[in-house]
Amino acid sequence: MGRKLFSLTGLLLAVVLLVAVNIISRGLFRGARVDLTEEKLYTLSEGTREILRNLEEPIEVTFYFSEQMASGYPSLKSYGNYVQELLREYSDIAGDKMTLTVINPEPFSEEEDQASLAGLQAAPLQQGGDPFFFGAVLTNTIDEKEVIAFFDPRRENLLEYDLTRSVYELSDFEEKVVGLMTNLPVMGEQDMMARMQGRGSQPWVIYDMLSQLYDVREVSTGTRRIPDDVDVLIVIQPMNLSEATLYAIDQFVLRGGRLLAFVDSFADVYQPPPDPQNQFAAFTADKSSSLGVLEENWGVTLADGQVLLDREAALQVPVQTQRGIEQVNAPNLLRLLGEEYLNQDDVVTNNINQGLIYFQPGAFQIAEDAKAEVTTLVESSTESMLKPVSEIRFVQNPSELLKEFEPSGQTFPMAVRLTGQVPSAFPNGAPAADGEEAPADEEHIAEAQSPINVILVSDVDMIFDRYWVQVIPFFGQRIYQPQASNGDFALNAVENLFGSEALISVRGRGSFQRPFEVVNDLEEQAQERFRERQEELRAALEETEQRITELQAGREDANALVMTPEQRQEIEKLQEKRAETRVELREVRRQLRADIDELGTRLKLINLGAVPLLVALAALVVGGIRVSRRRRR
Repeated sequence: MGRKLFSLTGLLLAVVLLVAVNIISRGLFRGARVDLTEEKLYTLSEGTREILRNLEEPIEVTFYFSEQMASGYPSLKSYGNYVQELLREYSDIAGDKMTLTVINPEPFSEEEDQASLAGLQAAPLQQGGDPFFFGAVLTNTIDEKEVIAFFDPRRENLLEYDLTRSVYELSDFEEKVVGLMTNLPVMGEQDMMARMQGRGSQPWVIYDMLSQLYDVREVSTGTRRIPDDVDVLIVIQPMNLSEATLYAIDQFVLRGGRLLAFVDSFADVYQPPPDPQNQFAAFTADKSSSLGVLEENWGVTLADGQVLLDREAALQVPVQTQRGIEQVNAPNLLRLLGEEYLNQDDVVTNNINQGLIYFQPGAFQIAEDAKAEVTTLVESSTESMLKPVSEIRFVQNPSELLKEFEPSGQTFPMAVRLTGQVPSAFPNGAPAADGEEAPADEEHIAEAQSPINVILVSDVDMIFDRYWVQVIPFFGQRIYQPQASNGDFALNAVENLFGSEALISVRGRGSFQRPFEVVNDLEEQAQERFRERQEELRAALEETEQRITELQAGREDANALVMTPEQRQEIEKLQEKRAETRVELREVRRQLRADIDELGTRLKLINLGAVPLLVALAALVVGGIRVSRRRRR
């Protein structure tokens, strides 16, 4: 009886102890977690910590989460708890400068009305169901407000950036102005009639991202002076700028303004205006852009009429062929990732985790006597070359560009930073415009009084939505799913030019998408072998057709149009060779699939067998130790 009582008492004590430990640990270690991911995806970046520690004004955060409604969706509820714990971590780091309030808006409650009035987006979880709220409102002491309408799980990899950006916006009261000079529809269709008819285009994503952070103002491509309140000027596809406008940019840079310019040898995104007199004018139109005399003065010019191809950085794209849709390497569509392509010593490029996608970029040429100090931010591999625009303009299948590919063995700069105390590109002062005298009321700046800060990029298409981001409509909003870090790069550059670098380390977080690098390498090798056999087949076809033509040309009889036995024999040989080559091509494809399947089988065996094997080994070791101790006893 005593032993049973003792056992029951011990069991009750164990239960009480377990409950007590859970309660205590929940209070002491709330939000504690160990981040075992390679790139520390779940650890707050130093940039976030710096912003939170240096808050000058208190910020109130109200987190709305319909917890009961999410209980039937485990992944959504788990994500909601994660966001809540992350906000608590923000509050803990900020101390008394941040307060967090958590509200659970139940249907038909005052909290639900409060969430709607605050600007949150209600998203019913099922057809005809009650509205589900999952967002946050941040306010500061002067009643400025930042609203995150809905925490979309698809933006999990950008969660920290979204939160930190909102905090940063409320803590930084100084208005920053970005000037935007371009003829492209970066800000969306501006024609009122087109908008009324539903034909208006949406702004580019990069413009939306800039507008969330800064006061973005349009600057005319015909201006004669950049406004004094513009801190950073962004120039996109500068085509045929007048000397007066180039002079305005020159003086802006020399008086301390910062410049980010996207130029191009062949900008695919540029659509020339229609010419009623020549319907084919658009196919041969000049799509290049540059800063002309400014680039020449700095000593960094875009290679004239040349497009950069890179065999090593080529992305695979689907192409329609006689055998159906095939994946081919496109040396004019590049993904640049890693220290081989990106300068890891510059804050603009050292946190680009998804890589940059360039499409038919140009390449910069740096003069030996350049007046500016040049730092390369992005460059090609040595497996690259320059090709005239005329030879790539009408290419449909990008693999055609690999036929006569001859790598230069050198790297080409694709984005550069210019610094130093450079002189004006206009030593004689302001030029006259359209026959008018130059304005005499402005003092000419002959040389920069402090080092300039200019970033030049050799591709315009890289900031166009199509090449780096997927836009998904979501209850009247636009959800962005980046496929590359092009937007991060552009915002990094602007923030760096402003001198604000805290957000850069936050935005440059690792990607949750883990590529199968070994599989990608296998596919690339097979694609190369496949392309080589295609080239051999094409050469054989051309050789045989030429032979048939020669035989036909040598006949002068009346039956010259009728095939001779010799010609038939040549065609039969051609057909046999074609069939043999197709068999080889199928074998290459089959071998590729076999290699990938073998790799997958090995990974499954490792995943399924490694852990049990380790446990078994550990059990054997422990058992051996116990047996050894017993024997010694």
